[in-house]
Amino acid sequence: MDQIENYDDYSDDEEYEDDYEDDDYDEDRLQDGEIGANGKPVCNLVGNDGNAFALMGKAANALKRAGLGDQVNIMTKEAMSGDYNHLILTLTKYCDVR
Repeated sequence: MDQIENYDDYSDDEEYEDDYEDDDYDEDRLQDGEIGANGKPVCNLVGNDGNAFALMGKAANALKRAGLGDQVNIMTKEAMSGDYNHLILTLTKYCDVR
């Protein structure tokens, strides 16, 4: 059995084009605080602690990163004015929750 000495010995001379173009807008690649297609900052809550204060902190950080720090206190007061479901709905009002 022959050993492969060099990758180039067994590769085709064809060049493959990358499907990803840097100029394309990719909604799935947005990080927390970046503005999504709906005009709200992205806040990824999947896999995070479900504690109400942890969720509010994550949303507050997303707002601050997006330059919307002035809305943090308003969001927090509104989120704390009801039950847990109200909190989640409030976060989706201010952020693009994922």
